[in-house]
Amino acid sequence: MKYEDDDLLRYVRTERMASIGWGEGDQGTLRDKRERALEYHRGVMDDLPTLEDRSKAVSTDVAEAVETALPDLMEIFIGGDDVATFQPSSAEDEEKAQQESDYVKYVIFQENPGAMVFYTTLKDALLSGLGLFHWYWDKEEVEENLAEVPTESAAQVVMVAQAQGMELEAEDNGQGVSVLKRKRLRGSVKIISIPPEDFTVAKDTVYLPDATYCCYRARPRIQDLIADGVDPKVARSLKPYVTPDEQIALARDMGGENTQDVLDSVDDLQQVEVRYHYIRLLGEDGSLCLHKITTDSEEKVLIDKEEIEGRLPFGAITPYLNPHRFYGESVADKLMEIQRIKTSLLRMFLDSGYFALNQRMEVAMDLANEYTISDLLNNVPNMPVRVKQAGVVRPITAGGLNFDALAALEHVSVMGEQRTGIVRNAQGLN
Repeated sequence: MKYEDDDLLRYVRTERMASIGWGEGDQGTLRDKRERALEYHRGVMDDLPTLEDRSKAVSTDVAEAVETALPDLMEIFIGGDDVATFQPSSAEDEEKAQQESDYVKYVIFQENPGAMVFYTTLKDALLSGLGLFHWYWDKEEVEENLAEVPTESAAQVVMVAQAQGMELEAEDNGQGVSVLKRKRLRGSVKIISIPPEDFTVAKDTVYLPDATYCCYRARPRIQDLIADGVDPKVARSLKPYVTPDEQIALARDMGGENTQDVLDSVDDLQQVEVRYHYIRLLGEDGSLCLHKITTDSEEKVLIDKEEIEGRLPFGAITPYLNPHRFYGESVADKLMEIQRIKTSLLRMFLDSGYFALNQRMEVAMDLANEYTISDLLNNVPNMPVRVKQAGVVRPITAGGLNFDALAALEHVSVMGEQRTGIVRNAQGLN
């Protein structure tokens, strides 16, 4: 079945608006959870205000659990000899299976930054409840040196090659010898990690490979699109990307990365937002066909379209599965309450110590002299407080904590370990 461009844009726009991830369909629920998790990981707890002149200490349980679990997870996924192992179906296939296993490992770690991709994806999963791998076939133009021939015969060799459909060039090295070169497209598998906040799926998705619709957004520069083969006129017609008041982006920032203004870059160096939609539509034979539709940020400009074979080029991982749903829970989801409780207990404990060292005093002003108040405010060890007679200054008895704050902190820490399975004694996963 042939679909017009306007129909494709209408389909992906409708599906995207009803999707869950960063579309309108989730009403900001996931966005709010992710923002709070990222802030708790950094020790920012705006939802637990403090009184003036009181302790502002923060317990960092979310960060501690994530950083404790991450090394063990990296060991599980990439620490062995083979990231993926192909099992031979017979004794004759053992060598072939080993070659396939070795090749996959080579692609992941030699042709791609495999360790960083795994690290980023696993950390996304622990913090946001969803880690995403994306793979695709990339092509780049490379130049090969084929042979060296005498310069006087180079032109004839090039002419014969072109007559046979081969594009050759001859480059004279100035020593009577020319190097025959050709350009060709070299294809390779690329693997990247996608931020969870830039991915969205149809509401009825449970198992990602079976999803009817999903989409992810990227923010390339115009020159990158042109280099990838997009029509320069179309690429330059896209609206420049201006960082919105995106709370998740701001929560990720460590150096003000999202303070970009539209005038920060010019011409083809400007960033634009591009959306890559994957949608299943009926084909001419009545079967479902997977289409990749590339649009602008408003789904009004169709940049590219293609029908692709095979499965969706995405892999998803979540720490705690939610049965019959695509989105699961994160370590942060289970520990944010624990972090709030421990932060409150920690502040109580510290405030109690501060009050003990800086006790409030009662002053009988009729028996005080002109130095009494200033001496009290000068809270330095061994400094006297001058008064007219003894008993002018008396400590005010303050209420102390009637429970063991350190024992309470330990009790709540154990609660967190039981909720997540990440324990201190094992320094990793239980």
